[in-house]
Amino acid sequence: MKKAPIPKRNPVGKFGGYGGVDRKRPKIKNPDGSFSTEETVTVPIGDKWVNLPSIIEGKRPPKKVSAEEWAVKQYKKGKNKPTGVFKTLEEAVFWAKQRTDALGSILKKK
Repeated sequence: MKKAPIPKRNPVGKFGGYGGVDRKRPKIKNPDGSFSTEETVTVPIGDKWVNLPSIIEGKRPPKKVSAEEWAVKQYKKGKNKPTGVFKTLEEAVFWAKQRTDALGSILKKK
């Protein structure tokens, strides 16, 4: 099967998602001393690959629930929005990484 080429420009907008960057999102401390404001999972929904935040309202998923399951459940409840919707898994993962790098650069300047 031929791999789809990664687009030169993000088809869903700046920083790989809808709505740009929420600078007011709470910071969650990581065990290594760094912080996260967003962690994203890539899941199939219908015939698309969707990047969804798994930190919702400043909270990570409960320990007994996978990040993917938590993110999809919260999406269906309307509590989180996709950061990108793509035709292929490769595109979704590529743009999730681009968004991570962009968010890190922007939020470090805060």
